[in-house]
This record gives sequence, structure tokens and C-alpha cells, in this order.
Amino acid sequence: MKLTDLMPVEEWTKLQKEFHDKGGLSSAVYDADGNPETEAVFPCNRLCPGIKKIPDAGRQICSLAHQNMAAIARRIRKPVIEECDAGMLKIVVPVFVEDEFIGAVGGCGRILPDSEVDVEYVEEVSGMKAEDISKMASEVKPITQSEAEELAQHLAEKVRDIIKKLESAQ
Repeated sequence: MKLTDLMPVEEWTKLQKEFHDKGGLSSAVYDADGNPETEAVFPCNRLCPGIKKIPDAGRQICSLAHQNMAAIARRIRKPVIEECDAGMLKIVVPVFVEDEFIGAVGGCGRILPDSEVDVEYVEEVSGMKAEDISKMASEVKPITQSEAEELAQHLAEKVRDIIKKLESAQ
């Protein structure tokens, strides 16, 4: 089964936009292999797109964080909230239909109040200038752990509702 068996890409994009609007995070929908399911991009800061447009940096920071967190979410069957190597918060909510893992939804790009963007690491991986990274990092908005947990639960409930609709239609 695939995410698009639950609902079309356009509906996943609507969920992605809603999550972005509610939580101020860059949101994404990924298939079971970690590939983006939608082409929609709803950035929440300038730093994340700056990192992602540099292929090696995007893989090293963004893709790796998603792979690791999605694997944990898949194993524990619950949302995962952690920081990426750049120091920004990421939320990953697994999508299961019965016992089959079919993907993950979530978002990233904000920072916990007691954290900071690791400018040196981003500079090393991306080749961007520290001054530019620092300027973009200063615009990354904070989010509390409890706000992140609320967002993760909200998204998990949305996913459960989507799956319930599928089950009731069968």
C-alpha cells in the first residue's frame, strides 16, 4: 500500500499546508522509502531552503535526519521530535495501515528556546559563509517542546482520521 492509496497527492498537499500554517514549520510528506510524496514546499525560514539547494548539505543534514527519525518512528510507532544536526527541531509522524508502514509526515525548521543553529556545522557541510548562515539562523523562530508535542499529536490525529476513513470505506 502507498500513501496515495489513502488519498490523492492533492489531499496530502492540503494536509501539508495545514500543518505548516498551524505550526509554522516547513512540512513534508514522505513515502516508506523516504522520498517526497508531494512537490509542495512551504518553507518556514530562509536557512532550510538554503541548505536544501546544496545537494550534499541537503542529504547530510535534512535527508539523514529524516531517515534516522523515520526509522525510530517506524520502530516505536509514535511521533518523534528531535533536532537535526543543524540544531533545528524536526517532527516525524509515522503512517501505518494495520501493520504496514507506508510513510511519514511532519515538519522542521524551528528551534527550541535553549538551542541554537550549529553555524559551524552548517558552514562545514554546505560551504555557505558563516555570516550568511548566522543571518538566516537569526530568523529561525523558536518553538517550545510542549508546542512541538501538541503539533505532533495534532498531526498524528489527522493521520488516524485519514486511516479510519479508508477502513470505514472498505
